[in-house]
Amino acid sequence: MKKIILSAIIASTSLIIPAAAEAKTSSSNSVDPQIRVRVGQPGRRVGQRRARVVTQTRIVTIGRFRYREVVRVTYHPNGRVTRYVVSRQRIGRSYGYIR
Repeated sequence: MKKIILSAIIASTSLIIPAAAEAKTSSSNSVDPQIRVRVGQPGRRVGQRRARVVTQTRIVTIGRFRYREVVRVTYHPNGRVTRYVVSRQRIGRSYGYIR
């Protein structure tokens, strides 16, 4: 009697275990992965880390004379601003009014 019960238990467990393992493998293949792996550097916006250069013209008064200055202004990515006077031309005397 013990042999019959023992053989029934062994037979039933040998049928259940392969079916459970098969169910696990088939269900994991149908599910999409939860993570994405990207190779390389992250995408950057165009011109994000470049200095922006602008050329400006302005009229300044130095002493008794007026000058037209051409100034190159560079806006750096860290917030610093650099100004460089490219040229300065005298356009007349300053008598308190604009000619």
